[in-house]
Amino acid sequence: MTTKKLSLSEVSSKSGSDKHFHGFTDFYETYIQNLEPEVVCEIGMGGLIPSHWPMYKHIEQDNPGGSSRMWLKYFPNSKVYVLDNFSQVSENDVQRVIEEVEKSSNGRYKLIEGDQSLRPDLQKYIDAVGQEIDFLVDDGGHKMQQQQLTFAMLFPKIKSGGFYAIEDLHTSNYNPGPKWGVQADRSNTTLTMLKNFITTGKISSPYMTSEEREFLEQNISFCEVWKNPNGESITSMIGKK
Repeated sequence: MTTKKLSLSEVSSKSGSDKHFHGFTDFYETYIQNLEPEVVCEIGMGGLIPSHWPMYKHIEQDNPGGSSRMWLKYFPNSKVYVLDNFSQVSENDVQRVIEEVEKSSNGRYKLIEGDQSLRPDLQKYIDAVGQEIDFLVDDGGHKMQQQQLTFAMLFPKIKSGGFYAIEDLHTSNYNPGPKWGVQADRSNTTLTMLKNFITTGKISSPYMTSEEREFLEQNISFCEVWKNPNGESITSMIGKK
């Protein structure tokens, strides 16, 4: 008797991730349910789900690196590479992910320290992965510069026919200021960039070179921005030609 594969939302809940809570996993699964990737990448390892938040009470607790655990379970034959600057997680969380996830993954998981706002660190991550990427999720710092620079440097590494998701785009709607890097007119936000691409086919970003913008315009096959109808959470899926 064949065991039914768990949905991505079910795996998310059992792994300590909150992606299903935001509705992201159901959206992603419409694109990746038949994917058999060699390489899955994520920006941001994720810390412990706060057990004192009532909205998260149904999620398995005490699992730092929840989304890392989720991808390894959902894609049992894939390599998973994660970049994190460890600024939002404790040293204990990092050590637990290394001990509980990396060392037990049979070489399928690699946690790399680096800052997605820095070109040299993103290049270090690219070098560590060392091959084309089937699916990447940016669940890192969510600042405008971070999201757009990471997109500029990592989208070219996506395999033809692969996918790139920029998560938590709702930070584009937060109050202007330095916390998220949102300008008063919101012209620099990642949400504005993607929506403008959908309507015009053009990429506008103050954080990219002209060559990077041109590459994106020529190599994006589609872009969908998805908003949770029951809340503010927004994510996306972007395809590579």
